[in-house]
Amino acid sequence: MNNNTTNNNGILFRLTALWALNESGLGGLLFALHIPLTGFLVGGFAVVLISLIAYYSHYSARQIIQSTLLVLLVKMLVSPHSPPPAYLAVAFQGFCGALLFGTIRNYKIATFLLAILGLAESALQKVLLLTLVFGTSIWNALNEFFKHIVHSFHLPNDWPFSSYLIIIYVLLHIIWGIIIALFCLRLPDRLASEKEIYFSEYLPVLESYNKEEQAKSGTKKRKWLQFLFLLVLSAILLCYHIQKNESIWNIALLLLRSLAVLFIIFKAIPILVRYLLQKWLAGKPGERKQKAEAIIKHIPLQKSYIAPAYQIARMKYKGLKLLGGFVYTLLLFALYTESE
Repeated sequence: MNNNTTNNNGILFRLTALWALNESGLGGLLFALHIPLTGFLVGGFAVVLISLIAYYSHYSARQIIQSTLLVLLVKMLVSPHSPPPAYLAVAFQGFCGALLFGTIRNYKIATFLLAILGLAESALQKVLLLTLVFGTSIWNALNEFFKHIVHSFHLPNDWPFSSYLIIIYVLLHIIWGIIIALFCLRLPDRLASEKEIYFSEYLPVLESYNKEEQAKSGTKKRKWLQFLFLLVLSAILLCYHIQKNESIWNIALLLLRSLAVLFIIFKAIPILVRYLLQKWLAGKPGERKQKAEAIIKHIPLQKSYIAPAYQIARMKYKGLKLLGGFVYTLLLFALYTESE
């Protein structure tokens, strides 16, 4: 940590802005560029950025919390219709990072714990959300569907298929968290040691890149896909309850319950989140609003790094290494390209 305080403040600002971009639209941009594993990349990238914020702030829990709240505020302003689970994931990772780095103060151990906990929470959150919206009947329907398939092959059909599915889903996220942690371990040293390569090789590519080629966000398309998924799932569960010869009254109650839970999650809770963020903003309205506005103004510049970073990564890396190379190149642009 030989950087002076001024340089670190600039780096922390740019990392916070990149985190805000990650949470308010990076997924759509990566989807438009046909970058694989978009969902995993966005979730893991947040862990990478939090670990770097901790490193460059000398493990300041206060700085991590401040960056987290600013990202949430920017997300509220830029993507006001984001569902509450998205806010919850940001808040959990940010405050978990502040707790871990603020108490452990060991970069490797804290990063490992943050990556595993952050990615596991992301998986469990989705499972919990489906259970809250559709009830346990969604898992019963999956078990019945699986039993029907294996029965046609004359195989044992007493497996708790939904339980295995949840366990595998969570384990995949934990394994991805370990991969992210391993990627983070040497990242600060690598970013510092290859600073000169950035200025000699990467910066000319960035300066000559035609910004008109930037990919358009696929957020709207992804939102329609999510809505279609919920619609299809609702239809499957409706058929399941009808097949069970349940009364119309019970089916109506289940539908009303699902609608009520959806209303609470996607309407009532966002109002509460906005209220709490506005209260935090009112604590120091001038300073906090100014920082949030500065980040919002900086986001388009961060967006302009994505396509050239991916172009450079494609020239140097292949296979799964392409993802790591893309993230690494994007971080070099974010850290060392001075903003206006």
